[in-house]
Amino acid sequence: MGDWSLVVPHAEAVRSSGLHLAAPHPALAGEVLGYSGREQVLDAPLRWRPAVLGAVTVTLDLETPSRMLLDEEGANPHPRDPVLGLRSRPLALAEEPGLVRTLTVGLSPAAAYALLGVPLGELPPDGVALERLLGRHATLLTEQVAEAATWRRRFALVDRFLTARLPHGPRPAPEVEHAWQRLSRTGGALRIAALAEEVGWSRQHLHERFRAELGLPPKVVARMRRLHRAVGLLATRTPAAEVAHFCGYADQAHFTRDFRALTGSTPGEFVSSRPCAGPRGRPAGRSA
Repeated sequence: MGDWSLVVPHAEAVRSSGLHLAAPHPALAGEVLGYSGREQVLDAPLRWRPAVLGAVTVTLDLETPSRMLLDEEGANPHPRDPVLGLRSRPLALAEEPGLVRTLTVGLSPAAAYALLGVPLGELPPDGVALERLLGRHATLLTEQVAEAATWRRRFALVDRFLTARLPHGPRPAPEVEHAWQRLSRTGGALRIAALAEEVGWSRQHLHERFRAELGLPPKVVARMRRLHRAVGLLATRTPAAEVAHFCGYADQAHFTRDFRALTGSTPGEFVSSRPCAGPRGRPAGRSA
């Protein structure tokens, strides 16, 4: 899953033994960034703040207790089978005790556009139910995946669904796709003015089209891609000061501020969560 990151603070990290990771079918490489199955029995309520860097996520709720979205206005039900577009801040969630079994798909923005059939700028910022976008196809997919006996079979069903749908969906403008790829390959180091010149647009036009089609402006995506690169280095236990210098931050303080703004935690909190130390819960039984 080298093209995206999931950052969760130490105190809220999900127990690693409850995770099942898989790569998509080779035909989906570059479009589907990876699969993550989560299977865990929560013995007590769990609050956590996942921050996804570099992907649109679709989560199939195969078995879940009540899940609430926490914001300044209080707690509100979070949609089942949520689709989350690109975000510049973490999500605050609360889950009730019980069995949690979910399958999350990480998608490139272009693949998400093709799957969902709408520009990502139209997605609600805190998530939308997949059924609202795909109708009965979403319901049938979740039911089929929930009925599968093993994680291998679940991932294969999602592979088949995406293989059938992605080639026939709409795509972002070629200039927007090119801009995303360039920001990804350079780790966010490319100046937006230079990127606009590459695609033959004004900087303002690039800003408007990029945001409308992918959900965030290119400057924010550049910050996310740079932080994604930094997260990869932190995961190897590279000191934060070295990571800040290597990734082009002015200093370690600048790096820490940007990390907190985009993920809700600090580099130190992220590092201390590897390997993941779980909340008050236990892994559910595994299936091969």
